[in-house]
Formats: sequence, structure tokens, C-alpha cells
Amino acid sequence: MIGALLAAVCFALASVLQHHSAARAPLAVGLGLGLLGRLLHRPLWLLGLAAAGGGLALHAYALSAGPLVVVQPLLVSGMLFALPASVLIARRRPSLSEWSYAGVVVTGLALFLLAAQPTDGSTLADLSILGTASAAGVALAGLCLLLARRPHAAHRAALLGAAGGICFGITGALLKQVVDQAGAAPLGLLTTWPGYALVLIGVVGTAIVQVSYQAGSLASSLPALTIADPLVAVGIGAAAFGETLATDAGALTGQILGFALMTFGVLRLAALTREPPPATAANPPERHDQPPRPATHVAQENPC
Repeated sequence: MIGALLAAVCFALASVLQHHSAARAPLAVGLGLGLLGRLLHRPLWLLGLAAAGGGLALHAYALSAGPLVVVQPLLVSGMLFALPASVLIARRRPSLSEWSYAGVVVTGLALFLLAAQPTDGSTLADLSILGTASAAGVALAGLCLLLARRPHAAHRAALLGAAGGICFGITGALLKQVVDQAGAAPLGLLTTWPGYALVLIGVVGTAIVQVSYQAGSLASSLPALTIADPLVAVGIGAAAFGETLATDAGALTGQILGFALMTFGVLRLAALTREPPPATAANPPERHDQPPRPATHVAQENPC
């Protein structure tokens, strides 16, 4: 559990730093793979990438020691660490409301895990089930992308965040398979598909998340990402790895209530976190190739 919590810290820091950079970059087209190339030249985004790399290593360690149905929900606690990181960048103090909703997230997470009573499944997944579940997740992420591409799509950032969260939920399951395979038969990684799918879906998911950061504030994209990730991972963990959660009436009630509290706390925390506006036609991204415009007598109000 310590490894999962430390991974959550790293992923939270990465989210804040990368959102800060992506929101100020030239607007992306399509899946955002070109945007990734531009962001690689931004030191702050690279710092976020390093934090994400550390989180990935800790995530792999946590998955080697615990079931997916425990590790992935613990990453929700990253919202608690994103709060102080975001307010440090914004140079302000967190409000009492923010700390209160952070407490709601912790309470919901604790209730979910206590009620779920998760148990380990098999060390290695059934590859046919893992492949089917991963393909279903990719199709669902694709649907979110199609809806987000519609003209004047409402909640575009949330749809993109959900697509990214689904991809990360899939990669969480694939990462567990790769870690366990590496421990049992390392050469098998070269002759089976999960390792290659992990890299591909991980890169595409990262690109989608950067586009979601441009489509709206962190408050718009991060909750959908944070909620979709564990839902998908828990589903794949149960189907492919045989991991189980308690299913009696009392346990199910506790799990639903705990997840509802986590969702409510995450949504409220994100809504209270003020972010610089994303790049749009009315609010263009930073440009370093033009001289500053001369001052005028009309002052423009800063929405921040």
C-alpha cells in the first residue's frame, strides 16, 4: 500500500506540472501526438514526465506486491496530493473547504477498501480474457474520443479525461501482467503481446490526457480521469486475474457508498481548484516568437 500511495503522489505532481505546461502550448490536433513532441521542449513538462516515470516505477512495485483491485483505487488519493501541488504553483493557500473535501476523499477510500475486502487472484492473467477486456476498454475510450470530437461537444475536457483514464486503467492491468511475467519468465515478455500493448496504450493515453488539459481546466478533466482509471482496472482485475471483492449486501452497500464519497470529494476538490484558463482562440497559448504588444488604456480582467 505504501508503494501505491507514493505512486499517487508522483502521478499527482505530474498531473499538475503537465497541465500547467500543456494549457499554455499551441493547440493540439487529433490524438495529440504532435503536442507531445512540442511539450518535450518544455522543462516544466519534462519535470512532470520525470515524476510520472517515478510514479510508474512505484506503481509497478505496488502491483508486484498487491492485487489490482487494491492498488488502482489507492491512486485516487492522488487528488489529495494534487491539491497542495496546485496551490503551490498558484501561490495561494488551500481553503478550509478544500481540506474538508480532501477528508471526504480519504473517508470514501477507506470505506471502499474496508467494505471490499479484496482478495488476490492468479499471478498471471488469462491472456484471452485480458485481451478481450482490454479491447473493450479501448473501444470505450474510442467512443469518448468520438463524442469529444463532435462540434460544440459539451464536457469535451471531461470526455477526453475519461478516455485517458480508461487507457490508464487498461495499462494498470497490463503493467501487472508484465511485472508478474518478468518475475516468472522474463523471456516470455518478448513473445507475448501485453508488453507491446502496454507501451502503445500508455503513449496514446498520455497524449490524450495532454489534449484534455488543453480542452479545459484541471477541474474539468482530472475528476473523469481519476474515476475512470480505477473502475476499468478493477473490472479487468476481476475478469482476467480472478481478483474478487466482497459481494454480500452490506459489503456492496459500503463499496457503493465509499466510491460515491470518493467521486463527490474528487469533483468538489477539482471545482475548488482554480487554474489558469486553457488555450483557446480568445485566450491564445504562450508565444515566444513575437514581441510584446504595446500597452493600451483598456485593462483586460484576468479570469484567474
